Amino acid sequence: MDDAEDPSESLLSFALTHARKRLRVDGDDDQVLDTMIHSALQRQPRTAAAAATSADTAKQAPGPSEDLGLTATSQLLGVLITVMGRPDIVQADEAAASSSEDEVASGGSGPSGASASTPPSRTRSEEHASPQTTRYHPAAADSLPAATRDKIHEPDGLVEEIKELLGAGADANASDGDGNSALYLALHVPNSRAALAVVHALLRRGASPHVRRHGGTMLHHALRLRRVPLVQRLVREGAYPARSGERTPPPAARRLDDVAAANGFADEARGYMRRALRAAAARDDARAARGLLLHGCAAESALLYQLVRTRRAPRVVHALLAAGADANYADSVGTHLLTLAAMQGDVALTRALLAAHADPLLEEDDGQSVLELARSQATNPEIVALCEAAVAGRRQTRPAAAADAESAGDESTQRAPPPATAPPKTTSDDEDDVPLSQRPPRKPRRRR
Repeated sequence: MDDAEDPSESLLSFALTHARKRLRVDGDDDQVLDTMIHSALQRQPRTAAAAATSADTAKQAPGPSEDLGLTATSQLLGVLITVMGRPDIVQADEAAASSSEDEVASGGSGPSGASASTPPSRTRSEEHASPQTTRYHPAAADSLPAATRDKIHEPDGLVEEIKELLGAGADANASDGDGNSALYLALHVPNSRAALAVVHALLRRGASPHVRRHGGTMLHHALRLRRVPLVQRLVREGAYPARSGERTPPPAARRLDDVAAANGFADEARGYMRRALRAAAARDDARAARGLLLHGCAAESALLYQLVRTRRAPRVVHALLAAGADANYADSVGTHLLTLAAMQGDVALTRALLAAHADPLLEEDDGQSVLELARSQATNPEIVALCEAAVAGRRQTRPAAAADAESAGDESTQRAPPPATAPPKTTSDDEDDVPLSQRPPRKPRRRR
């Protein structure tokens, strides 16, 4: 029995292995993690008498293990707010983004006219993409110890303090009473190297890069701040750039593909954007897809065909069509998108494809046009009517366009000057009859 393995040691080994995988801790955090698990295993359940005896002592001087998460999280937010030293960013930032247009458009992140202290509501796609955050009002920002204040004003000291607080159980997804997440605050850390290290530590401890602030994702704010290392780090984490109400591509200085091309990671950004677009399609997140497409992600026609064929992500389908995906795309056997929509009886998709210039007269592999197949096999007569109306409209516009082109050609012919006639060429036989002044110059002969 003495040789049997201690259950607590076995549990400790399992907990350490599982925690390292889940938290993805660095080597310097391993000792902190070991200490936390050891203290948790050594804590024994107290009896009722012991609990009653220590109740008064606990009220007067709470132990460090009690309410540890709240304390560590408040200190984490307090440290970041103190380092920023800018209450204008903490309380309100990018005022135009909190307008009713950005908050409401496309299922915005909050109600119209919401104050900065009101936590914005989250859409279904955001709840799927990011964990639920806990909100704190960090009074610790004004009551940090003097030694901590002196320590965090140095870049290395700030990074060390953030790692210690995260190791002590601070919530990496926490946000303060104004709705500023820890990751959003870290983007504004003045020192660029320290900001990158803090963002890296938060992401490794599970901070979601998909949370929004003032209608914009974290990658949107990093692009707005023009902090390229943070942009590259967030891109590697699978973040996407999006802002509520954004309908046109942003300027080149804040457009992800242009920023990546100018800083040498264009191929990497394209690959991550492609994967992020497919992830957005998997959860039918139209806002994420629209943001990626506006920032230079390619509107893949193959992805569009796959979504239509499997009847998934209708909002992303419309976003792809609006971004310029080929509405006449066909698979390897020649089946067109419009044929799939007609066979499925999807009137809304048929209307969207026709609006994107899908041609009902395109032929399938069996020689029949899409219109003929719709007439013979479509389950909804409205789809046939839409296709016939599109064909009739094109037949009416083609003669008018041809007449305009013909009339323009006639006018150009009438106005064109007569072509200049070249002087007749002379031969060696009648060269003697031409005066010397009208003879062409001869090339001088080279002497050998």
